Amino acid sequence: MILYTMVCGRLPFDDSNLRSLLQQVHRRVNFPSKTNVPDAVKAVIHKMLQWNLTERITVEQLQQEPWLTSQQQNESEKSPVAKTAETK
Repeated sequence: MILYTMVCGRLPFDDSNLRSLLQQVHRRVNFPSKTNVPDAVKAVIHKMLQWNLTERITVEQLQQEPWLTSQQQNESEKSPVAKTAETK
């Protein structure tokens, strides 16, 4: 939910009526049309917000997601610490 909120600027599920809120949780989350969320990020969020535990992504699987691993690679390329470590 935190990643969705950071990307979209709102909660994925929100209702003052508990029954309606639970119905929202059981549906696939929608992204606001005004936000430009890359498909890879949407896919990760969908996997994380899967209500069925047997289908929800695990931490190990999440660590292998191309979007996340490419972000880590990009950050290490920009990091002065990584560049210093490579030169030693």
